Parts: sequence; C-alpha cells; structure tokens
Amino acid sequence: MIQVGFLVLLCARALAQPASTPTQASMSAYSPTYSPTYPPTYPPTYPPTYPPTYPPTYPPTYPPTYPPTYSETCSTVTLMEGFDVTSYLGRWFVLAKFAYSGNLVVKCEEVYRSPTQNEDGTYDIELTQVSMTTNLSRTLDGFATFDDYEAKYTAEYEGVPNSAEHWILDTDYEHIAIQFNCHDEIVNGYNNVFILSRDKNLEAEYFQEALQFLTDNMLYEMTLYVEDWASCPSKSTNC
Repeated sequence: MIQVGFLVLLCARALAQPASTPTQASMSAYSPTYSPTYPPTYPPTYPPTYPPTYPPTYPPTYPPTYPPTYSETCSTVTLMEGFDVTSYLGRWFVLAKFAYSGNLVVKCEEVYRSPTQNEDGTYDIELTQVSMTTNLSRTLDGFATFDDYEAKYTAEYEGVPNSAEHWILDTDYEHIAIQFNCHDEIVNGYNNVFILSRDKNLEAEYFQEALQFLTDNMLYEMTLYVEDWASCPSKSTNC
C-alpha cells in the first residue's frame, strides 16, 4: 500500500509541472512549408515586362518627317572643314530658304560682312531685308563673331534682343554657301536652312549642287522658298 501511494504521488507531481519550453535546437528541426511558398502563384513574376506592349518604343521617331531634324540636338549635322573666314566675308544674297511662316515675314535678304576685323575680333554686318506685307526695306547694323575652330559665327544686330548662331555647312566662297541655324527661334525652334549666293542671278548648275548637298545630308525635307530677286525693291526704300 505504501508503494502504491508513493507511485500515485509521483504521477500527481509530474502532471502538476508545466510543459517544458522547446529549445532553439528543437525548433530548428521544425521546418514548416507555409511561408516559403506563400503566395504560391500570385503573382509569379509580377510585373515581368509591364507594360508588355504599350508603348514599346514611344515615341520612336516623333515627329517622323516634319521637319526632318526637329527635336534633334543637331549633333548629326556636319560643319564644313577647313573653313576660311576671310574668304567667306563680303556680300551674300539669300537665294532660297525653308518655307516656314517665320521665314516668310521678310524677303530679299542681303547681308554684307566687312572684310576688316574690329579690335575686339568681330566683323561689322549690314543686313538688308524687305517686308512681305509692306514691300518696304530696312537695314540692320550689327557685328559677327566667328568661332576660332569651327565653321560657325554669332550675329548680333542693333534693336534685336537675341543673338543668332549660324553654321556654315558648305561653300565654294565664290558662288554658293549653305547656312544652317540649329533650333532657330525665328521658326519656333525648328532647324533652318538658307542657300546663299554671291550674285542675285545664280547659275543653275550651282543651285542644283546646293540642292544635291541638302539631299545627300538629309536636310531637304522641307519645301524651299526661292527668292525672285527681279521683283525686289531697291535698297533706297526704307521702312
């Protein structure tokens, strides 16, 4: 009886003790499968290529053709190599230009750059142009600053708030020249092209050479306005 009572007492004590706390080692043996694969399929690779097709390359070539060099940095335009400032100076007539509305405010444009260099390195300019609406001419005086290393110059005129940079793409100095204005403010930031001539009546072969140059350099995508110098008034008529 004493032995039975002792065993009953031991069992009662064992039941009265709290359950032992599991150790870290015992927990490591437990490897649940709930979290590693949750959520199992939602979404498997989200987003893989979102949006997958909209738009793939937007805008690819915007605007595609109008004008051909709009919104570009003009880095694809090549300036003339071996440019000689002294040979380029003198009188030039605008023979043709892109037919933007900003270019059609004036006509009969004639520019004279003095062959004498000023003490500050600039050259005096005289620009004569005729109003499309009144057919009256005006003359602007200013100066040009030519780049020391590239075929480009900056022109500033009295009474005109902003200066303009002009690039010379090609010239033979005696007959024809191609002038390029990158993002010209006069035509709302579009790239602008002018064909210049030493004479008001340029021979057809030189004009064709200029057109071919524009075509070869992918600059002839805009309609050209060709000047009719025979209809231009004399320079003595002032605005």
